[in-house]
Amino acid sequence: RLVRVIENLLVLARLEFGASQRTHSVDLGSLIEQQLEKHRQAFPHRQLSVVIPKDLPEAMCDATQLELVLVNLITNAEKYSHPDLPIEVTAACEDEQVVVSVMDRGKGVPPEEADMIFTPFYRSSNKEGIPGMGIGLAVCKRLMHAQGGTIKVQQREGGGSTFVISLPAATAGQTVRSTEQHSILAST
Repeated sequence: RLVRVIENLLVLARLEFGASQRTHSVDLGSLIEQQLEKHRQAFPHRQLSVVIPKDLPEAMCDATQLELVLVNLITNAEKYSHPDLPIEVTAACEDEQVVVSVMDRGKGVPPEEADMIFTPFYRSSNKEGIPGMGIGLAVCKRLMHAQGGTIKVQQREGGGSTFVISLPAATAGQTVRSTEQHSILAST
């Protein structure tokens, strides 16, 4: 857990100082499956429900950075969900965007905190003894923004949260895009 906290802090620092971002065409379905397999190995008793269409287009992103986003979202779902309830992950293509949802059946994020939870060091009022520093979701937001994507949280009917990330779908022949990001922390 300490390694993940340090990694998140380093990512925030690099993004704050305007690190250049390179995005590639990435097979998001495979990347999601790899991260879920790692989670299955770490938490063998957790039921995971996965729906990824075979024709899911590739997304323009940095695979390493997207892995960190997925790890943070899946780890949060693990921490905040009852151990007997599944974590659900879905992917789809909507309006030239590849959209991934990570859903849990925890207490959920109160609507008034939906934007604040992406602020560094902010912890939801629903944390009730669950360890954390309030860094992971801030990192997710910065990484998604740096890659031309978005992240949001929604309440689930029946309880829990749905975290939705969206990235541009790769178009035919698209391979690499490089962008400069400046003061991302201040611009959100």
